Amino acid sequence: MPSILHELLVALFRGSPALIVRLLARVGVAVPDHSAVELRDATLPDPVPPERRADAVLALLDGGVVYAVVVEVQLHRDDDKPWVWPVYLTHVRQRERCPVLLVVVAPDQSVADWARQPIVLGPATQLRPLVLGPREIPRPDDVQSDQGEPALAVLSALAHAATDGSGEVAKLGIRAAHLLDDGHGSEYADLILASLGPRLQAAVGEWMKTDYPYQSTFAKEYFARGLEEGLEEGREEGREEGREEGRDGARREAVQLRLQALGIELGPVRAAGLAATRGAQLEALVAAVLAAREGSTLCAVLDRLLP
Repeated sequence: MPSILHELLVALFRGSPALIVRLLARVGVAVPDHSAVELRDATLPDPVPPERRADAVLALLDGGVVYAVVVEVQLHRDDDKPWVWPVYLTHVRQRERCPVLLVVVAPDQSVADWARQPIVLGPATQLRPLVLGPREIPRPDDVQSDQGEPALAVLSALAHAATDGSGEVAKLGIRAAHLLDDGHGSEYADLILASLGPRLQAAVGEWMKTDYPYQSTFAKEYFARGLEEGLEEGREEGREEGREEGRDGARREAVQLRLQALGIELGPVRAAGLAATRGAQLEALVAAVLAAREGSTLCAVLDRLLP
């Protein structure tokens, strides 16, 4: 079953078709003049099994289709793919009657190196996928977000946030995620946050409390409620230790309420992990949990952030 990361990367290309043209330009691949880029049907005909479909097929238009790009997101090595990818290309080429390019998006460098190997079709025929790995995917910057390239900034953050020691790449990607109109902004932000180590998770979580636009009324209500209940309990105990414990208790309640709202049972293992989480790490967890829109994304956040 495809992972959440795989599905959201695919959604990024489907929701922002022009992203592929920007990426190709950055690696020096020229495409024909065109007036639009649109998503096309990625399903293959019989006798290919129904589960076999390209992740995305994008067509460059100038009156008719002048160029097509088959996009495959690859998170792990899969030795079956070199046998299947040529089928995708030949089907799209036959259907659209235009040149076709295979682009493999691989955020992991070792997977990118594997996907880059030529596929030998016969004695005189080879297919060389164009691979976009960490070295080809640019790092985000303020210019990308401000000049209408939020999809590129999100992709860049997913590829580079984990190796950026300052947390700035993650912040730029999270900001850009909410400029997209494909309905997955909060999920992209969750994945960017989940890709960070504990120290950066805490730092970015602190930033999210002050600068991050919480998207849901639920998030605003329970985040504010958690802080207020924590302060009140601390006042009653009259000690700084009690005040901090009160805050942590309220934060845990906010997490549990969010889980209940999405119909998710915490379970004994996750409950123990939540009870053991406190301070800055718990703040980062609350920020990620309140930003999550779907149960599947929230479960991935819990698995990543809970001890």
